[in-house]
Amino acid sequence: TEVANDLPRPSEEYEWHAPYPVVTPAASILKCFWNYNEAWKFYQSFGADDDLIVRCRPDAFFHFCEVPKAKLAPHDFMSLWWERYGGVNDRLVFMGPRAAESAMTMITRIDSILAAGCPLHGESVPWAAVQLAGMRVRHELCAWLSLLRLNGDMVLPVHLINEKHP
Repeated sequence: TEVANDLPRPSEEYEWHAPYPVVTPAASILKCFWNYNEAWKFYQSFGADDDLIVRCRPDAFFHFCEVPKAKLAPHDFMSLWWERYGGVNDRLVFMGPRAAESAMTMITRIDSILAAGCPLHGESVPWAAVQLAGMRVRHELCAWLSLLRLNGDMVLPVHLINEKHP
């Protein structure tokens, strides 16, 4: 899919807000957020009214995933309990419908999110977007997954399988 010409292009100064190295180019992060918004529009075109929306990276290879037993509230954003590098992990998220809309449409509010002091980072912006919208972020999703690259390489998680769930 061709990325729209109207893709927001925030000032480069926002790339330097992060207190840690930003290894992903800003254009790649913005394209990802733009695609989330397009996916949300596609989802909405079906008149969907679901209690749970799951966003997952397409290159995720699951070793284990425990589905929450309790129903999520509409404003719940549940991310992985591990690897919160500057925000919320982007590999797997379970969301209530209000939280999903807030997270999936964050590109439409990118200027105000960055102006609030959030670094332009793939895990920081979603965290800030849902928090600024008044959603509840829960780092409780218990899953272990790797990333499976197109060339067949497997990128293992940085945490150990025997770490305890907080």
